[in-house]
Formats: sequence, structure tokens, C-alpha cells
Amino acid sequence: MPLPKPRNKEKRSSFVSRCMSDLSDKGEFDDDKQRGAVCYDIFKDSEAEAAVTAGEGDNKMLFFAESDERFTKKKKSKKEWDKIDKKELKKDTKKEKVKHEKDAIEDDKSKIKKLKKGDPSEKKKAEERALKRDIKFDKKSKENYAAERYGGKKRSDLKDSDFLDPKRRSFPVVSCQDVKDAVSSWGRYKGSMTFEQFKAKLTRRAKKLGCESSLPKAWKD
Repeated sequence: MPLPKPRNKEKRSSFVSRCMSDLSDKGEFDDDKQRGAVCYDIFKDSEAEAAVTAGEGDNKMLFFAESDERFTKKKKSKKEWDKIDKKELKKDTKKEKVKHEKDAIEDDKSKIKKLKKGDPSEKKKAEERALKRDIKFDKKSKENYAAERYGGKKRSDLKDSDFLDPKRRSFPVVSCQDVKDAVSSWGRYKGSMTFEQFKAKLTRRAKKLGCESSLPKAWKD
């Protein structure tokens, strides 16, 4: 059974929702947590095949050329996708892992609500306890990411010099992931720094951190 793929100009949030619904209707994969991981991975794979990408996070859109070769390329089979497990998920960026954990928490909360409906039973209680343990574990994973993101420091503990715009304390960059996040968040910036100034500062910081590979490819041309 062919797996769903992003449509032209379709937002990531819309695709993941459509993809998970499609896989659920077909009975593909064990649960929504795995379906979500598969759908995010499909979208991520498709980014490399898009002519242009716009936006960030769940608002990211892919624009495909009319002669898009991805419609003729051989896609992963269900058997190949079944290999997506904890080992595979470890390859995600920290930001992607947090997104997966957030989705997992919401999914578990929804299941707990359903268990509370109808007559109580020992089986329901056991399932609810297991789901609460999962939520606790997922929340802990999110907290670990927040601490790791800025080199083990909270944003409020960073020095002014850690920011590309010290006056507004905008664009904290102390890691390679921060380099990518800075590029993605430029569109929301309201300060006086021009894009050329931002680009020059970020490029210098990336070189200092040894994170030049995290800069957009177009900047290196």
C-alpha cells in the first residue's frame, strides 16, 4: 500500500494530520505515536526533493516543480517503515524530538480521557497508570532538551554577548542547532538589525562555533 506524500504548497501540520488519518483508516502501524513519527519522517524526506521550502515548524510548506521526480521514485515499503523505532528516532534533531514527545503527550492525554468514560475497571486503571507513566517520561525528555539547547543554561542565564542582537537579547546562538533556529526565526524579528547585518553576524558566530554546515546552503555560494 503506497504511503501518503506531501502535496504542493501543503503545510506540514495539514500533511501530518491527513497522513495520520490515512494510515489509521488503512490500519497501518501499531498506534498514533508511530504513525506520527512516520508522517513527520515522510515530510522531512520530501524537503530535499522540493524546489522551494517556506515557513518553519508546522507552518512549513513545500513547493514542488511540475517535473517533480519524487512521483516516479521508488518509495519506502511498509516493511521498511516498520523499522522506525527508538533507534531511528534518535537520529532526529533535538527540536524534532521535542515535537514528537509533545504529540505523544497529547495523544496519551486523549486516551486517558476516553478511559474515564463508561464504567471503571481494573483494566482501565492499569492502562491509565501506564499512560501517565508515559506522559511523565515524555515531559522529562522535553525538559532535558530545554536544558541542552543552550549548552545546559536557561535563556535568562545567557550573557548578552551570546545574542546576535544584545540590546533586544534576540537570536541566542551557542550551538549548531541555535544557528538553524536563528535562520528560521528571522521572519519574526522586530528589531533594527538589517538582514545583511544578521547574516554577517550569524556567519561569524557559526564559524567560531565550528557550525558552518548549519548555515543555509545559499549563503555559502
